[in-house]
Amino acid sequence: MSSKSKGSLRGSDSGDDSFDCTTSEGRNAAIRRIVEDISESITEGSPQDSALSWLLEDTYTDACDVEQVTERYALATLYFATEGADWEGTVGNENWLEPFDVCTAWVGIICKNNRVQRIELRKCLDIKHLLPSPYSF
Repeated sequence: MSSKSKGSLRGSDSGDDSFDCTTSEGRNAAIRRIVEDISESITEGSPQDSALSWLLEDTYTDACDVEQVTERYALATLYFATEGADWEGTVGNENWLEPFDVCTAWVGIICKNNRVQRIELRKCLDIKHLLPSPYSF
């Protein structure tokens, strides 16, 4: 995927295939374009499909910000792939998939310069729950 700065999907900034990512239709098209660049084909019912559906409804996501869409899609895919709704731990899935900044609100997301640097899910997950039964602590 080519690196585009915030706003590069707006109007004439993106060249021949331009559209306004601030309108409802343009927003959905921009999000779909970014996600398709990352995932190519998405199987119905997959974590990627769930993440895309969530992202299209997420009121916080700025569809003109490629980096933000990419981060939120990747984190939502992780959430759905690891059955985030069922996370058990000290804080569980607190604030995940909420319409807030991932760097300031989503538990376990560590950022630098307002971009995700690492993910620490120790507080969100009960590791024993994720391991096969022969493992005990």
